[in-house]
Formats: sequence, structure tokens, C-alpha cells
Amino acid sequence: MSQILEYKEERHEFGKETLPSPPPGIMFVFYEDDKPVSVDFLCPCGCGSSCYTPLMRGNESPIWINRRWGYEKGPNGPTITPSVRYTGGCFAHFNITDGKTIFHGDSGKKP
Repeated sequence: MSQILEYKEERHEFGKETLPSPPPGIMFVFYEDDKPVSVDFLCPCGCGSSCYTPLMRGNESPIWINRRWGYEKGPNGPTITPSVRYTGGCFAHFNITDGKTIFHGDSGKKP
């Protein structure tokens, strides 16, 4: 599989359906009470791994904030912040900003 350089949002209701892995370039965004709670997408490096990512909900204790990401729907696609860094497997390090993948210089290298 080749690198994934762009993502588009595909909206789903959290816990309402069982889905296969998202196809390349699609970010499943799971909503609960009309608020995004998690996303799932294939790793942009092309390794084929699923990148299930929990999102901040705003009412969480500070201990959980370090384990969740922010989400925004931009005019061209999704944005998740901060960057995603895998410390095992493919060692990908990237941002997804307005639907575009931005790889960091250390992506693919052991930390």
C-alpha cells in the first residue's frame, strides 16, 4: 500500500454499527450526541494499520487529556491535533491538517 496523503471525513454514529477498517483516504469520524468522540483511519505511511484515535470531549479530567486528540472539520477535510506518533510498528509521526497528511522528519525512525 502506498502513502495516504489526503483524508476525507465519513460520519458515523458511535456504537450504532460495526464497520470494517476504513478505506485508504477516508477517516471515519464517530459522533455521539452530535459531537465527535473518536476517529479511525488507515495509517498514512502505508503500513495498513488502523489508527483508532479517541477525541477530547471537554469535560474530562486532566489525566485523560494527554491520551486524547482534538478534532476539527475544515473546508478541505479533517484536522486532528496534536501530531500522532507511533513508538512501535511503523514508527510513523504525522499531522493531519485540513485533510492533508504532513509527515515529520523522524517518521519511520525508532524514537
